[in-house]
This record gives sequence, structure tokens and C-alpha cells, in this order.
Amino acid sequence: MWRHLPNAISLARGLCALPVVWLILADHWRAAFWLALLAGLSDLVDGALAKRYGWQSRLGAGLDGLADKLLLFGIFLALVLAARLPLWWLLLALLRDLIIVVGAWFYNRLVERLRPQPSLLGKASTAAQISLALLILASTAWSWQVQRLELAVFWIAVVLTGGSGIHYIVHWAERARRGRSAGTA
Repeated sequence: MWRHLPNAISLARGLCALPVVWLILADHWRAAFWLALLAGLSDLVDGALAKRYGWQSRLGAGLDGLADKLLLFGIFLALVLAARLPLWWLLLALLRDLIIVVGAWFYNRLVERLRPQPSLLGKASTAAQISLALLILASTAWSWQVQRLELAVFWIAVVLTGGSGIHYIVHWAERARRGRSAGTA
């Protein structure tokens, strides 16, 4: 029974997306910040439990990633609707993840089974996205006058997100080319 605890935590994190979105849209910024922060910290907990006790599974990895994306994109959508982020930012972040998912699917189908391996740039992109979301939630909740900091983190997230998407395209295309060449040699 305990081995399913990380999956339950991931599922709960994914389900937190709906109340966080509602809290943002209802102008309950402090509650949205604390719930988003708690949900984000749960990602550390489920991962630590899974690794520490050997409770990793394909289902767990899938749930973990899906929960992260539901929460993050829910927050971004609400921030767009609340006029705190531009729509093109949400589209850029979605496009990057679409590139990753579609690329992985094609690689699995055409070359070989893919083991997910986030790049350092991909991890940096995700960290910048999380930082941006939490910074906007906190600055709005407590009326911090940190527009320059928000703008700097926003552009760092834009560059890392776009760069990460391009990196995944180039990296996996080259890897697929090598894999297909090795298979025909």
C-alpha cells in the first residue's frame, strides 16, 4: 500500500490545478500562492519517497510529469486570464512541451524505445517557469513592487523555454539520424 503513496501525492498535485486556477481568478492571490507552493513542494516529496524506497514505476513517472504540467499550465492560463502574463507566453510554453511529447512519440515509433532524459537546459527552463509563476503569484498577493525582477525572470524563462524547445528538436533529430543510420548499416 505504501508504495502507491508517491502516485497519490502526484495525483493530488495534479488535482490542485483546479483550485489554484479558481483562487487566481477569484483574486485570492495569497491562497493561490500558498497552495501552488505546497503543491510544488509535494513534487519533491513524491520523488524523494519513490527514490528512497524504490517505489518508482512507469505509471508514477507519467503521473508525476502530468501533474506538474497540469499545475504549471493551469497557473499560466489563470495568469493570462488575469492579465498578468501575455497569451503568447502560454503558447510558447505549450509549444515547447508539445515538441517534446510529439518528438518522443515519433522517436519511440521510428527509431527505438526512448528513455526520458531531461536535458540541463530543459530542467533550467522548468525551474525558470516555476520561478516566474511563484514570483507573479507572490508579488501580486503582497503587492510587491518588483516589476523589474518580474520582467527579468520573464525574459529568462522565455529564452530558456524557447532554447530548450529548439535544443530538443536538434538533439533528438541528430540522435534519430544516428540511430536510423546505425540500424541500416
